[in-house]
Amino acid sequence: MEILKSILYMLVLLSSTSIGVLLSQKYQKREEELKDFKTAFIMFKTKICYTYEPLQEIFKDISKNIQSKTKIVFEKTIKYMKEKNATESWNLALEETTTNLTKEDKKALSTLGKLLGKTNIEGQINEINLSLEFLETQIENARQEKEKSAKLYKTLGAIAGIGIVIILI
Repeated sequence: MEILKSILYMLVLLSSTSIGVLLSQKYQKREEELKDFKTAFIMFKTKICYTYEPLQEIFKDISKNIQSKTKIVFEKTIKYMKEKNATESWNLALEETTTNLTKEDKKALSTLGKLLGKTNIEGQINEINLSLEFLETQIENARQEKEKSAKLYKTLGAIAGIGIVIILI
């Protein structure tokens, strides 16, 4: 009977610690997604400067080279561009895609859509540069929040597990 209780206590401790770890991963994934958007925007800028391809082709190439949920945003934008303009398509894809991004992150990303496909190459490059600056700020914020909150959730998970085990004893 004591062995069964010990196993139960260990399971409670492990499960609560696992929940804390899962909650903390949200912060790490947010930072990774923002970095993927930064990479995508750099690719976008390069393609606009040197290839002169249409937006749909550029977005298709970007979606092939990005692996996170960022890829889904570009794929949805391509899909929506068949019926809507680039700005509406970009913003709709950002809203509909389930990511770990905050409202602030999405607002920073939506700045790209304002002039997307509406201005000349220089105007779009300037808009990409502005979006990259916003992304840098958001990446730094995400990194700081990850350092602070990820440890907190991991610790809370372990402490909650210990507390439950103590109560059960």
